[in-house]
Amino acid sequence: HLVSVAGDAFVAIALAGSVFFDLPVDEARGRVALYLALTMAPLAFAAPFLVPLLDRAGPRRQISFAAALGRAVVALYAATRFGTLVLFPAAFILLALSKVHAITKNGLAVAYAGRTEGLVGANARLGRIAAGGAVLGAGPALLLLRFGSAEATLYGAAITYAVAALLNLRLPHPRLRGGQAEVTRTGGIPA
Repeated sequence: HLVSVAGDAFVAIALAGSVFFDLPVDEARGRVALYLALTMAPLAFAAPFLVPLLDRAGPRRQISFAAALGRAVVALYAATRFGTLVLFPAAFILLALSKVHAITKNGLAVAYAGRTEGLVGANARLGRIAAGGAVLGAGPALLLLRFGSAEATLYGAAITYAVAALLNLRLPHPRLRGGQAEVTRTGGIPA
């Protein structure tokens, strides 16, 4: 989750560095409105459909892996087409896959929460991890934006998401026992 949120910080900084700050104010207003319409509005309508679908999907580890890998591919694709209108649907796909990650993370939190910790404690810990990931991702992303470009920052996001996908493969398998989710460690380093 930490690495995934760091990737989201890379994307946010890349988009902010291009869409919000590189244009004159009059020109930026229209582009920002277009960006919001193409990225945020569809998510507001898609979220009620995504949550029930992903809750019934079952293999949340694989879905989380696919969301991270998908974000890596889309960030790579968007970096090569940064100055075009393709950036807007690519940003929407990144946001949608980020939403998929958030939904599956919530489902996995139930399985990975310890018997003594509980769901509230696990979610609080994930919130702290997310804050740390955003801070850790923001530093390198700002450096890439400052000394490189917004495209370079998206390449950094692609690398970060690829690492998140690989780390997803290291998660132990959650198993249901008597209606309760438990984590079984089947080798490897616990994530």
